[in-house]
Amino acid sequence: MPYAPLLTAAALLGACGGGAAGTPPRADAASVTRGVGIDDTSLDFTDGAAAELRTRATAVPPALRHAVAARADARAREDDCRRYPDADRVFALRVDGHLAPDGLAVYTLEGCGGGNNDVRQLLVLRSAGGTWHPVVETVLGAKHATRRIHGITPDALILGPSGDMPGSSEAPPDTVPLPPRGGPSR
Repeated sequence: MPYAPLLTAAALLGACGGGAAGTPPRADAASVTRGVGIDDTSLDFTDGAAAELRTRATAVPPALRHAVAARADARAREDDCRRYPDADRVFALRVDGHLAPDGLAVYTLEGCGGGNNDVRQLLVLRSAGGTWHPVVETVLGAKHATRRIHGITPDALILGPSGDMPGSSEAPPDTVPLPPRGGPSR
């Protein structure tokens, strides 16, 4: 069931650079595991946020892919879970208007604590000296409390109900602030 975005993605991303609306993404614009492409974003993004993501995405550096996998594996060990790499989504895009792209990733941990639980983690990374570091990590969804990314502003990610789990106990809307950073902006 489609869910209307809280705010239009174009308004939220007006300060960001990127391709023109309607421009198809480059083949290397998204790095995900086992051939899942940039168009498979419905699990984590509303239609409006996914459309903006497709126009703003840039090539994903190999170091970003490695940093996401390393953080997801470390989190799995910390929380006594297993990582489900088939559901990884990794993007590089200008979130806050700076010339250097941010990394935006979502990954799934399963079997946490030995049970049948799963958690969908949201991760924002920034590069410093060629090394990617997490700057935001939060739960996007869990077994019966799911959210999607409804919008991306220069200083926050807007999360809202997924709208696709009737009768479930969905997580409330939330704004996840992005820390400011220095450096050149456009």
